[in-house]
Amino acid sequence: CATQTFRLQHFLQIWGPYITMSDKVNHVHNKAEYEAVLKNNDLVVVDFSATWCGPCRAIAPKYSELSNKHEGIFFVHVDIDEIEFPDISGVPTFHFYKKGSLIHSFSGANVANIEKGLQQLKA
Repeated sequence: CATQTFRLQHFLQIWGPYITMSDKVNHVHNKAEYEAVLKNNDLVVVDFSATWCGPCRAIAPKYSELSNKHEGIFFVHVDIDEIEFPDISGVPTFHFYKKGSLIHSFSGANVANIEKGLQQLKA
């Protein structure tokens, strides 16, 4: 129970101020959930971030806003302190998947690069 409370506190540090009823960012908490998202959704964008990361906190509201604007794309958030991904060396890192295949990725809090990846997904 203490671990769940701790995770919730970290989650709310990043996302709390930006959570609205219309937010479409899906927060996964284990690799099984992550793999199911990739398997069950054709177009997926994943934000790998951490609660201690300033740029992650800065980009979070824009990512949330984009989730509301792009119908048909499944937006995911992964806290790298909750789920370990060895190939993620910096945060924030964004991965873009089309039918389970990675088609674009980048690291950094750059809205233009997120929008570029979203356009690649839709192409």
